[in-house]
Parts: sequence; structure tokens; C-alpha cells
Amino acid sequence: MAASKSKNRTKKTFMPSKKAYYALSIFVIGAVHLIIARQVIIKPTSYELKLSLVRNEFLDKPPKKIVVVGTSGGGGGEIYSSGDDAHYAASVLRHAFGDDMTMSHDHIYRQDLLDRNEVMDVASRTDVLWIMVVRSPCAWADSLIRSRKESCQEEGNGGLPREQCTAYEFASETDYYRIPWYDHLRGDGGSSGAIATGRDNNITIIQSKPGQSSSYDDIFEMRLQKLLVMKQIMDAVPRHVKILRPGEFELNPDVFVRDLVKEYKFMTAKRYKPPPPKVDPESTSFDPGSIFSCMEYDKWKEAQTRIDWILEGYFGHNHLDCHLCRESGRSSTGLTRNSPPSNIY
Repeated sequence: MAASKSKNRTKKTFMPSKKAYYALSIFVIGAVHLIIARQVIIKPTSYELKLSLVRNEFLDKPPKKIVVVGTSGGGGGEIYSSGDDAHYAASVLRHAFGDDMTMSHDHIYRQDLLDRNEVMDVASRTDVLWIMVVRSPCAWADSLIRSRKESCQEEGNGGLPREQCTAYEFASETDYYRIPWYDHLRGDGGSSGAIATGRDNNITIIQSKPGQSSSYDDIFEMRLQKLLVMKQIMDAVPRHVKILRPGEFELNPDVFVRDLVKEYKFMTAKRYKPPPPKVDPESTSFDPGSIFSCMEYDKWKEAQTRIDWILEGYFGHNHLDCHLCRESGRSSTGLTRNSPPSNIY
């Protein structure tokens, strides 16, 4: 009898419960969905994979060259890299790290963005640290307007077309923000439009396109084009880009130099001595208007309307960088528009 019970027990087979069947079904369905999902996932293109690789390839490799590029408004059309701001920044960095290491990028004269091949060329230059010199938009525009006025007063209009100088001569302060603007190609640096610096330390990574139109709807549209190209560089090599804001740099250039030493393992030249401030607020000759300036309401409103503040944010600027004079009356209110500027908001 005992043997019969034992034999019957050995014949029993495992019968999964309903819960087990349910769990198994869920597992199978999940596995099928996973397989299907893997089939439809969009794989990155070879271009994106290459770009991703070069972005991370040089994390532990300090750059071997510093390339200064900017949107400075000095010098009658020297828009993209060789204006006063970029010249000053490059001179400080050459003094700190040597002439062989620090270079200025040639003037970039073009109206289109970089194509894929050009972006890959930028991304492949893992030996380069880009220093982007970008002054706040209203200060930049006003500097460029003053420079353009001075050029038009020179003999031969500073090389500018007479009809353009006539328009600039009779424009109001507000008109300067809304009239057409021209990115003039200077010929003193060669056929590519490079601006001569007096040294053989210019470099061309991004090519100019002199055959394209030089006309923009207004001065801020021209700035927009320059910043978009710089943003492409920033996206291609984010770890090899530093933003230099002249207003801060001029107060203490050595702070920026020391930051580069710490972050990129640079070695300063033996001759290097921290340069004095270009603008010294404690000096008896200091003019607050050289840093802090405000504008009347109509001009301020025109700037706020035309500037792309989202793009400006990538370069450390916001709408508060264009200052409205506190006593500026709004033309629509009937208040006086000729009251002298006082404090700045």
C-alpha cells in the first residue's frame, strides 16, 4: 500500500497556477515589445557619431593653440575678429602664453552658416581653444556706429561707399538701429578679407565667402549672423570654447589668464606679468560713461525688439545689458523726450 502511494506521488507533474501564467504572458509581451522597439529606434548618423567622438576625445588633452575670435565693433567694418576688443584680448593672451600659441582668426565674411564638412573641420581641431570675445549687444552696436561715423569723416570715406556714409550722417540715434547695415570687407589683410595685425599670427579655420552679399536689414541682424556661426563652433567643441566678455576682462585681465591656466593646464611665459586694468574705476581719470551708459526710450525699445536675447544668452548677455535712462520719457505718453539721462535701471 505504501509502495503504491509512493508510485502515485512520482507521477505528479508541476502545474503552474493562473498567476504564473499571467506573469509569463506579461514577460513574453514585454520581450516582444522590446525587440520591436530596438528595430525602430533611430540610430545616430555617422556624422553625429563622429562629432560625438571628437567632442569627448580630448578631455584630458590640453589645447596647443589659442584662437581669438569675436564680434567687436572697432575699425570701420572690422566686425568679426579683429576689432578693438579682440585685438586687446589677443595681445594680453600673447603676452601671457607666447606669440606662437595665441592667434587671431582672420575676418570671417559670410552670410550663411557652416555646412557639415565645415563643422567637422572645426570639431577635428582638438588642438585649438576658441576664445570668443563678445561685448554686450547695445555697447557693441554703439561702438560700431561710432567707428563707422569716424570712417565716413575720413578722406575717401574710409573706403566706404558715399551713399552709405550719407545715410549714416543724417540718421538719428534710433535710426542707426533700424537702417540697413553693411559688413564691409577690408582689403588690407589680403584677398580673404583678413585684417592685418602687424604679426604673422593670424589663422584661418573658417573660410570667408567674399562673393556673398554684404547687406543686412539692420546692425543687429549682422550680429545675429556672426553669433550663429560662433554658436555652431560652441556646439561642435563645447569643451574647447571660452566666452570672454570685454567689460569684465578689461577690469582685471589676469583673472581670465589664471582661469585658463587652471582649467587647461597652460603654462604662462617667463616674461609674463599681470597686466594692469584697461579700465580702472579707482583712477581719477575714470569716466563712468565709458562702461555705464543708458539710452532714451525709443532707442532702447528699438534694441529690445531687434536683438535675439535667446541667442545672446549663450554668450552671457540678457535684456538688462541694454540700459534705459530712468528719466527717459515715452513718446506715446506726451512726456518730454529731451530730459538729460540720470541714473540707470
